[in-house]
Amino acid sequence: MSDAEPAAVDNVPTKEQSKDQKKKDKYGGDADAFSVAECSSIKDGPVKERRVTDLLCLVVFLAFLGAMMACTLYGFKKGDVQRYISPLDRDGKFCGNDKEFISYPKLYLTELSGTATTIFNSGVCVKECPKLKTSSVDCGANDKDTQFCAKESVKSKIYKSRAVMGYCMPDLDELKSDRPEDSKKWEAALKEFMTSNPAGR
Repeated sequence: MSDAEPAAVDNVPTKEQSKDQKKKDKYGGDADAFSVAECSSIKDGPVKERRVTDLLCLVVFLAFLGAMMACTLYGFKKGDVQRYISPLDRDGKFCGNDKEFISYPKLYLTELSGTATTIFNSGVCVKECPKLKTSSVDCGANDKDTQFCAKESVKSKIYKSRAVMGYCMPDLDELKSDRPEDSKKWEAALKEFMTSNPAGR
């Protein structure tokens, strides 16, 4: 067998070739004497040649943006934005928003098993989310809630949690360790809530 080097492949530029040489090898004679100014309508540069082609559409678009901004500002000024983000308790009261619940802005879920509807319908408005499973739950906005939170079925199931967007979300690691069955049901219910809610898809 011969030790000769393999023949160079045609039209493959080497590192030593100049930029112009690479163009010539790639495009052949078509690249010779090519000029953008002579072969196009661009004579004084691309920026100078540009202009608005649809002024009416631009005016409509700017009017739309202005109207959207005006509606947004009006909504914040005249509306009650807080009600849209405040959690609802089991009686349909807005935690931290309704008059008697101003001091109780968090929603604590007293039941973590069952369907998403069952779990979120068990919520009560509380001052603070319990940071330990031995903590107490202050949901004394009214006598009805005070009596409800005093039930043994509620006190015996207090769990470590943290506030997320106004909700007392359980600590999953501790819940898996202490109440594995409830942990599975909670995760399934949360998944159901997120997939059944269009905003969570």
